[in-house]
Formats: sequence, structure tokens, C-alpha cells
Amino acid sequence: MVYLQMKEVDLPLRKIAHEMLLAFVSICEFSVHVLHGNKILKALKVFAFSDDDGVNAKIAFLKGLVEREAQMKTTLTYRSVKEGFGETKEAVSGVKSIVDKIAEDNKKRDAETFKQKQLDKIKRTLNVHAEVEQQIESHSHLVSDTVAGTGHWVQEDQFHAEYADRSSDWSKVLFISGPEGYGKSFLVTTIVHELEKRYLRQSGDVSRTSVAYFYMARDSKKSSSTEKEGVSISKLLKSLAWQFTQDPVYLKDLAAMCDGWVEPDTTEELIIRLFEPCFCSQETFYIAVDAIDQMDDRDIKILQQLLTSMQARYRKDQLSRVRFLLSGRAKALDDVKNDDDLDSATIDVAANNRQDIERFIQDRLDNMKLLQGGSDQVKALREEIFSTLSEGASGDFINVDMLLKEIGTKQWPAEIREVLSKAQEGANRSETIAREVKRCNQRMNPRQIRDLNLLLTWVICSKRTLTVAELKVVLFLHSKEASLLPLYDQIRQHYSAFFNLDDPDHLGQDTVTVSLVSDSIRDYFRNISDSRKAEETVDSSRILASEVKIVKRFVSAFYFLTTLPRTQLYPGPKAEKQY
Repeated sequence: MVYLQMKEVDLPLRKIAHEMLLAFVSICEFSVHVLHGNKILKALKVFAFSDDDGVNAKIAFLKGLVEREAQMKTTLTYRSVKEGFGETKEAVSGVKSIVDKIAEDNKKRDAETFKQKQLDKIKRTLNVHAEVEQQIESHSHLVSDTVAGTGHWVQEDQFHAEYADRSSDWSKVLFISGPEGYGKSFLVTTIVHELEKRYLRQSGDVSRTSVAYFYMARDSKKSSSTEKEGVSISKLLKSLAWQFTQDPVYLKDLAAMCDGWVEPDTTEELIIRLFEPCFCSQETFYIAVDAIDQMDDRDIKILQQLLTSMQARYRKDQLSRVRFLLSGRAKALDDVKNDDDLDSATIDVAANNRQDIERFIQDRLDNMKLLQGGSDQVKALREEIFSTLSEGASGDFINVDMLLKEIGTKQWPAEIREVLSKAQEGANRSETIAREVKRCNQRMNPRQIRDLNLLLTWVICSKRTLTVAELKVVLFLHSKEASLLPLYDQIRQHYSAFFNLDDPDHLGQDTVTVSLVSDSIRDYFRNISDSRKAEETVDSSRILASEVKIVKRFVSAFYFLTTLPRTQLYPGPKAEKQY
């Protein structure tokens, strides 16, 4: 073992080890001779003549070897240290750098711990962590669902260019206006995403820019009766403030506000408290709020008052520090503008999204199995669909999407051209929905139609967005049994023209929420219901000939009876007795 391990030992030290081993073996050999020789004679030699047969000499030699080994170890250790760290000064510098790095890591860890404590305090005080998580999820879904290349036209818009340039003196409120289904939410998502790429990811940028967003839910108007007045605006403002904690200075200021926090009595007091540091800062804060038309009239009025009061309260250079972008339908935006009392600028989506519609149609055609292949017939049909829908879209993504879904159910070119002819005639959403309802009545079995009616009833009339699991319970209570095909797959395969499904999260498909593809579907069925009620009212007000005869007979009989003498109509006691 000693010789096997010596390959890793330095040559000078290995030589000493060899000599030590030889000396040790020699001593052992002399000791054996002493033990096996004449013990009396050996004793006389030792005591009389101090003769030990050379054992002491060998031991002295071994001792010298041990001392040489110790010296050699010291020399080799010094050489190793010198080779590892260089000169003494460099070695000390290396050790110092390691110590400094450890101290810096500890400092960063302490700073992260302190920052986390600040965030936890803000989280507890504002109580909007769940809303922020929901906003991040909504933003991520919209980013992933955005068709590549759409929304880039807004970069060429003058209003947006000034709004997005933090070095400009922009002090207005920027509005994104358009009807339902014209891509406002996707455009807002594109703007937010571009701002993040432009400012938040630049290395070596000393200026700080924060971006916050809020997507109003479709059912936000249907607030619970137990909610306090203005709670949606309050959550919106607090959610935006929480997102601004990415700025270290604002994080420090907001954490200080949370010490001894008392909930403000008014929304105006809340917005001043939360955003006063932003207006007084030298940094830039971007705010994007999507679908304000989903607010109720009271909250829209509050929002209008807040924006107007802010423009009156702060100077233009301060207003350029906090830049608002709001999207919604024209009616809601007009209510916020309040007859142009608000200094604002508007981007009309419907007038600019032609390129987005074309990219959307092309993306859907590329993913439509029916139109895959390189035959001349398929190429010509794809081109015909693309040109027809692009020309007749008028910026309406929802109607185009429903038309494409209808085309996806056809298998003959003549059937597809029939759908395209309806689009060329300027068919609106209601007509497209009516054709889809007719198709369902023709293609679906009674059980599927009944389930679809149940789903539509619950989704349209519910006060909040329902999940797949809740709708499964509805169908089960009605049918007394569960379908072998999961409801999530049923909606995707059979009812996708009517319902949207959010992407399933880590909890599974049952947690997915189900919403209408468009509010036009709700309007369509409500209009049908109203028209049927009107028809029933008209029918119930009609007087039939048989009913006229009955009334005439009754009136004639009544007149005859009233003309008789009283004794004949109601005879007295005597007459009754005579009778």
C-alpha cells in the first residue's frame, strides 16, 4: 500500500520515505537477531561493552530521516501555497476578495430579506395579492394568444409614439376606442409588452420606468350586493400600486405609508395617497386599464372625476410622470371624457386594424385541417376565403372568427362559398349567430341541443363567471347521470362557437371558466325572447269571431233581463208563494 500510494508523493519526499522504510526494516532485522540469540551473552555485551549490534545507530539514522521528512514537508507545503496563491501579497489579496464576496452576498441576502418584509407588509395592508396574480395570468394568456405581428401598426400612430416616449412631455390620457370584438384587449397587451421590452429590460439604463396594467373582467358589472361602494375602483388603484413596487424608491415610500395605515374615506384620497410619490418622482410610471366599459355607471363616473381632478391638481411636467391608457367602447370613453373636459387623445381601433384582421385570418387558415395541402383547388379556395373575409370584416374579429368556425364545419367548396356569399352581403354577427343556431338544430341530437340550452341559460343569466365543474353539476342534476365525454371536451368539440374556455391551470380542467364568445350572443337570445313575448302579447290581444258571438249573446241576454219587471226578475215572497 505504501509503494502504491507513493505515485502521488513528491520525488524528494518519496526518497526520504524509502530510506525510512529501509531503516525500519533493518531495525526489525536486528531486533529479531537479538530476540533469537544467546540472551546472557547479549546482556553482557550491552552492559560490559555497550554493544547493541548497531541497533542504536539505526535508530539514530531513522530519527534523522524523520527530521528531514518534517523539513521537506514544510518546504513542499510552502511551495504549494506559493504556487496556489502566487506571492504573499497576491495570496492575501485572494483571501480578501473571497471575504469581500461573502460579505457582499450576506449584504444582498439581508437586503432581499428586508425587501420581502416590505412587500409582505404592503401585501397585508392593500390586500390585493389575489387580484395581482389574476392580472398577471390574464396578461400572460393574452400575450400567448396574440397572433404574431398584430398590433404593430400602433407604433406608427403619433399619439402612441408620444405616449410611449418617456422623454416627451405627454400629459394627456390616451384612449383606445372600438366596439366589442375589435381587438382592444390584444392591442393593450401589445402596448404593455412593448413598453416592458423597451424600458424594463435595457441593461445599464440608469432611468427607471415602471409599467402596471389592469384587465377588467367581463362580469365586473355584476358585483355582489354585499360589496362596498367604489370597491372595484379601490381594487384597481391598489393593484396598480402593488405593481409599481418594482421601483425601489416607490417601494420604500409605499411601505412607509403602510405603517399605521388607515383606509381612506374617499377614492380621491386613496389615489392621492398611493400615487402622490409617482407624480413627484423623476421616473416614469405607465398605467394601462383595459375594458373600462365593464365598469358600472357609478364607477365610470368616479374614474372620470379622478382623472379630471388629477389634471387640475398637478402641473403638466408632473402629469407626464404618470401616463394613463384606457381602452373601452365609445360610449364608456365618452362618459369618461365628459364632453371633452378631460385632456385626452383617442386611437380608433376599427379604422386601423385591417392588417391585424388579415394576419388573424391567415393564422386561422394555416391551422384549419380542411384547407391543408398544396392542390390548386385548395390554394384557390384559401385565397378566396382570405380575400372575401378580409374585405368584409370591417375590423370585427368575432364575426370573422365565427365565420371561420362555420367554414370549418363544411366539407364541400359549394358550402364554403355559400358562407362567403353571406359575408359578402354584409352579414352581421346576429345573422352569423342565427346560422350557427340553425346548424346546431340540424346537426345535433336532442340531447346535445338540450345541454346547449342549459349551458347558455346558466352562462347568460349567472351573476358571475362559472367554471366547468359548476356547469357539470348543472347538467348532472338535470340528467341524473354524468357524460362519458368530459364537459371541457364537449364545449371544445361541439359548442366552441358559443363559449370561450380559459386555459386550464395546474389544478385541472374543472377550474377553467366558461364565458360567451361575444356579448352579441347574449343580445341575440334576449332579442328572440323579447320578440316572442311581444308576439304572445299580440296574439293574446286578438279577438276571435267566436268570442265576439259569445259577448253579443251575453249582452243581448243581459239587456233582455234588465227590461223585465222586477217581480219577474226577482219575485218577492208573495210571488214565490204563489209559484
